[in-house]
Amino acid sequence: MEPHVVPLREGAAHFADSRGGDRWLRTSWHGDQLVVSVWRDGTCVGTTRLSRDEAARFLDSLATGLAESDSSEPASDAG
Repeated sequence: MEPHVVPLREGAAHFADSRGGDRWLRTSWHGDQLVVSVWRDGTCVGTTRLSRDEAARFLDSLATGLAESDSSEPASDAG
């Protein structure tokens, strides 16, 4: 199911929660800030704004985690 949210800005993306349901993570750029928002049932329930430097650090942490992850290890259902 696609999220019931405001149309995405250019360069924005949304990602379905792997647990299913109507939960999404959305990223978009507003000026020089990366906005990461959490959506549930078509409603934004939280946002975090990151400066360009913090966005680069965030992306680096994702890349490092992905490179170090063991795909045979079961995913945590935390959160």
